[in-house]
Amino acid sequence: MENFGHLADRHERHAFLHRYFRSHQCFFVFSVTYKPGWHTTILPPFFVLGAIFSGVATVIVVMVAIRKYYGLDKWVTDYHLDRIAAFLLALTCFWLYAMLVEHLLTIYVGKPAEMKIIFDRFFGRFSLMFWIMFALCCIVPLFVLAVPKWRTIPNLVIVSILINIGMWLERYVIIVPSAINTKLPWAKAYYFPSWVEIAITAGWVSGFILLLMLFTRFFPSITVWEVKEGLHETAHKAQPVLVASTAKENA
Repeated sequence: MENFGHLADRHERHAFLHRYFRSHQCFFVFSVTYKPGWHTTILPPFFVLGAIFSGVATVIVVMVAIRKYYGLDKWVTDYHLDRIAAFLLALTCFWLYAMLVEHLLTIYVGKPAEMKIIFDRFFGRFSLMFWIMFALCCIVPLFVLAVPKWRTIPNLVIVSILINIGMWLERYVIIVPSAINTKLPWAKAYYFPSWVEIAITAGWVSGFILLLMLFTRFFPSITVWEVKEGLHETAHKAQPVLVASTAKENA
């Protein structure tokens, strides 16, 4: 069982690397196209960082829900949630830095087509989405997670949900303004998702939740070898304390 656990852990690392390079390759293709808003060298790592950012937020929501429903407070402790909250805070700082670098470099170059995209994001028709995204992904997490006494489990879940909403808006703000601004002066377009696209997105989200519920129903939520290793470490740390207390009683 222990060997199987190490094999599963190695498989998870390989799957993560595969998703990382696939996401990086996807937005590398975006960045090499001479499209205003996409033609930046920081776009591929910025996209991957955003994927990790929203992924950690999703893991927090799922972890807290499974912990509450199955009563896994003994295995998923408040200490674990506090550590992952600190990690989410660090990712928030990294994401803020990458976003500032992307926009500052674009403003420094000052190409008219690029500046039009920046203006649409900051003050134009996409400004509401952009500033809501900035508040949900940066301002709220920084203020809540940076204060230890506010880093409670309900606040952590709320912040994680808001981050996922903000990251969806961020993808929309990245893709749509550049896609609808073509180089042809007469080829202007506007985009709003149709009910079919909204239904497909809702279906994918519902399907993910259904598959996750089925998985946690028929398979263990925590791997056995991790639980065994955790118990071994706990017993190893407690052994010197027991020895000292026994020696004190004998004396």
